[in-house]
Amino acid sequence: ALVAVEKVNPRSYSQQLATSLNYRRNLPPPSQQPPPPGGDRGNPVAVKLIVKPTDPNTFSASDVRKLMKEKIDPKTLHVGINRMKELANNTLLVECESKSDREVLQKELSRVDLVTTELPKMKLPTLLLNYVPKEVEDMELKDLIIQQNNLNHIEDPEITVKFTKRKFQDSRHVVIEVSPEVRREMLALQRIKLNWNVCRAEDFILITRCFKCLGYGHNSKYCNSQQKCSTCSGDHDWKECDNQHSNQCINCIKANKYIQDSNKKLNTNHSAVSEECPRFKRIQQIVINKTEY
Repeated sequence: ALVAVEKVNPRSYSQQLATSLNYRRNLPPPSQQPPPPGGDRGNPVAVKLIVKPTDPNTFSASDVRKLMKEKIDPKTLHVGINRMKELANNTLLVECESKSDREVLQKELSRVDLVTTELPKMKLPTLLLNYVPKEVEDMELKDLIIQQNNLNHIEDPEITVKFTKRKFQDSRHVVIEVSPEVRREMLALQRIKLNWNVCRAEDFILITRCFKCLGYGHNSKYCNSQQKCSTCSGDHDWKECDNQHSNQCINCIKANKYIQDSNKKLNTNHSAVSEECPRFKRIQQIVINKTEY
């Protein structure tokens, strides 16, 4: 299950499958705005690089780390390295401060014979198409979007219907997965023509969440944890809650157990399904950083 609407009483499953960024509410037109965080514009965002040994049978991730420290001087290259983490298959994950830092590091590592590099696999962005006419079938959407909106110039355009977020009498909100160039073009157009109708397109972020324990990264089908209330964090379903005016977020409560500095502890006085939840915002940012905009 996925989430992201600030409501004490969640409605249908599909209505909570994702969250819209609603860019046009606060940002300039898509033709002028930068993509969501994930690049070097504005504040730098940490990006990752995978470093593998050419012979994983004789070279471990620890060896890769030592070799990098011997061959690479971050100070001379003027790059920032946030951290390095050893993964399975003798692989090393290197987190750089920005994309430009990663490019410099990757170029330098290409000169080291004992290792190879690759970029982590990124997710394709998703968009929300508002009020798609009922008569337009999912299988028609890709062709209609490309042909009616003059997007034929895009090479290998990717447009895949993920799910219907909400249904109305004569229309529906549809979430589609698209290639980065398609996303940029559609947001620049703002108004997408579909047969005799015009729909609005906006960015949409998919976040996996369990409606049993309210945690992230899994759904209730595979959850073995205790049922939690999205309102008061008690061991019951929100429908059975007697403390509707006493908001306590179970995710922020759990996070605070690992935060030693009292000045950095999270505010817990909100619903667990609030878009203002610090933990939700953190998860949202992680998803954005793993998306290729």
